[in-house]
Amino acid sequence: MKIYFFLDRRKVNKRKKALSILANVKYKLSDKEIVFRFSTGLSCSPGSFRNQVVFGSNTNAEEKNLLLKKIRATADDLYLNGITTGIIKGPQELKAAILSKLTQAEVETSTLQHLDSYIEFIRLKKRSKSYISGMKKLKSFLQELETKGLSLHFDSIEAEFEIEMLKDLNEKGFEPNTIGSYVKRLKIFLNWCLKRNLTRNLIYKNFEITQESKEVIALSETEVEQISNLNIPTHKHIYEGGTKIIRDWFIISTQTGLRYSDFPKLAAAKLIPVDGGYDIHIKTQKTKANVVIPVSRLLYKYLQAHEFNVPLPPSNQKYNKGLERIQKLAELTKKITSHTGRKSFCTIQYRKGVPVNQIMKISGHKTEKEFFKYIGVSLSENAAMVRSNNPEFQINHMSA
Repeated sequence: MKIYFFLDRRKVNKRKKALSILANVKYKLSDKEIVFRFSTGLSCSPGSFRNQVVFGSNTNAEEKNLLLKKIRATADDLYLNGITTGIIKGPQELKAAILSKLTQAEVETSTLQHLDSYIEFIRLKKRSKSYISGMKKLKSFLQELETKGLSLHFDSIEAEFEIEMLKDLNEKGFEPNTIGSYVKRLKIFLNWCLKRNLTRNLIYKNFEITQESKEVIALSETEVEQISNLNIPTHKHIYEGGTKIIRDWFIISTQTGLRYSDFPKLAAAKLIPVDGGYDIHIKTQKTKANVVIPVSRLLYKYLQAHEFNVPLPPSNQKYNKGLERIQKLAELTKKITSHTGRKSFCTIQYRKGVPVNQIMKISGHKTEKEFFKYIGVSLSENAAMVRSNNPEFQINHMSA
């Protein structure tokens, strides 16, 4: 039997820094030469792999080389055993036996390698760029911890690991919400590993996700009207940040609850006539939620003004710059960003008494917990809303 390892170069591209390490097995079965390949579950940068060896500059090089040796030894042992017993397995059986033996020996890919697999998994699932970027940041951070001597073995991710992780994040000067995001990403990744039986350690489930509540900036109907009434001339360089087209898209977002990433889909969407008005059907980019948006009179006015073909706004960065100009023109004290339109939609509808579950079906929020992060209603204002809709809470001060 001959077995050698090589890099899978079929999907080489400039962005892909690491390539999968494949095993090529060649042996004789009934005087026929059998050849099959399988993935070792490892990956390596092309410059760190020569003569079937991963060099020390690569992350976890020693562990990877040990696993490659065990794969070779396991394959040889199974083949020699077949010769001895006179029962040599076919390629599929032999491949399964090799992988089974490795599992029984509890030889596992490093945690970082599994994180690479998870990042590839969410990329194929077409998760948002920001979500993928967050997981890549987690990987970089874990690599730093490993460099400092902290073990990343699944069984080591317990209470002491959490303390060291939080200590390092605090030393970097991160805000509580940013620290909470790193912990949340780690727990999401470990949940994925748990479902695939890669770990049995459940201590991570007790890791606390710290979050600091922030004031939700959302506009009132009056403030939305202030922006809508601005007399802004058409900017000839629309794609370089024309203020008017940015204003129009902001108003559209306050009427639909859509994210900036969904603007292209809305621009291409068709109005569907229904009893009493129009609907717009869209599948959101971030969560892939199918939403049906009832067209308000103000939304219809803006779509009609552009002959139902609204030019797309500039980049998110330029869009936010334009919103700064609009905020000053409207003389608003609230800072408005690309998120404000969506939050304003949810808040305005909530203030009007529209049931939360109905708003969520338009905004695409999956949980009420996430939804209420978008509501710019103070506790006192919420109490006043309950009072105005329920006579039992209404008491005349003079008779009290």
